[in-house]
Parts: sequence; structure tokens; C-alpha cells
Amino acid sequence: YKLLSNRTSKAFLHTNGWLEVNFDMDSITVQKKTEDMVRTYRQNHLPKSNFSTNRYKYLVETINFLENHGNVYLVRLPIHSMLMQVEEELMPNFNNKIHMAIEISSGYLDLTERNEEFRYTDGNHLFKDSGRIVSEIIADWILKDRALTHKNP
Repeated sequence: YKLLSNRTSKAFLHTNGWLEVNFDMDSITVQKKTEDMVRTYRQNHLPKSNFSTNRYKYLVETINFLENHGNVYLVRLPIHSMLMQVEEELMPNFNNKIHMAIEISSGYLDLTERNEEFRYTDGNHLFKDSGRIVSEIIADWILKDRALTHKNP
């Protein structure tokens, strides 16, 4: 707890739930972290991973349950293009495979189409400025949807 609540630490947990992590963001460090992440995913995860029908079934059940209590939005977060290649090898046509979940949700936003617009600390995690922008994009998207669906005739 002290590690996360100490402002001088690399990680600081804000009262609103945001875990702020401060890393050295020079291009050489970021490139090395990204290459390490891609290598880890290729060597350790890709050979052992496959589409889980059981996890997908529970995703659909969770959406159905939560829709009874409000809107459920699905968001595919952006990642570095090198990691996107690994994801596409693991599961080509991802959006088609999760089509039913998309259909029963209140909306789906695929931000991987905008991968190149953002900065990453390691290819997988957004740098805090990009995280702020992505959060704003998602919030604006939801607010627009809610405004459209809650208009009075």
C-alpha cells in the first residue's frame, strides 16, 4: 500500500482509482520494452493460447446480466502495431469472432484502428497522456450514444 500511496514512487494510486505509473519514456527504453513485450507474447503466450469458447460464453452471459442494470459498452483498446500483429496471428477476424457479444451490447468501439495515434510504455500499456486521450474518446463516444438514445420526441 505504501508503494502505491507514496507520491515519490514510480506508481501512485489516486483517490479516483487511477494508478499513475511513471516510467522513463526515452525512445530507446520504450523500444526495448516494446520488443521485450512482443518477444514474450510470441514465445510464451502465442504457442499456448487459443480462442476460449468458455470465456466467450461468460462474456455474453455477463453482458446479458449487466444490460438489465444499464448500458454495457465494449471497447477494444489500442496497442502498438507490433503487438497488434501478434494478436492478429492469434485470432484473425477478432471482431467477427465476438460478433454476438457486440450485437447484444449497447455499443462497440474498436480503437485498434487508431493504434498509431497513441504512445505506449511497452507496446501494451498506454503512456499517461495517451491514456487520458483514450479515456476522453471513450467518454465522448458514450455520451453521444446516451444523448442519441435518450432524446425526447
